Amino acid sequence: MLVDFNWLLVFAIVVLSSLFFGFSAFYAGLAVKRWALVGGLLGPAAYPLFNTHKHLAYRKVEGKSCHRVKL
Repeated sequence: MLVDFNWLLVFAIVVLSSLFFGFSAFYAGLAVKRWALVGGLLGPAAYPLFNTHKHLAYRKVEGKSCHRVKL
């Protein structure tokens, strides 16, 4: 019985992370299907990768000079 619960827990985490990355990609303006698939395959481990891509997409739109401090 414990083994069934573990598989159910893993399945729930995969589905929830896929939904989370799909909605987060939509709000960030990234490819929704791609990030939902990555969230389903990697689970919560894809979060650092998602944040990096979101930051790079933001810098691509805003330009490199938006984060520089000029003295």
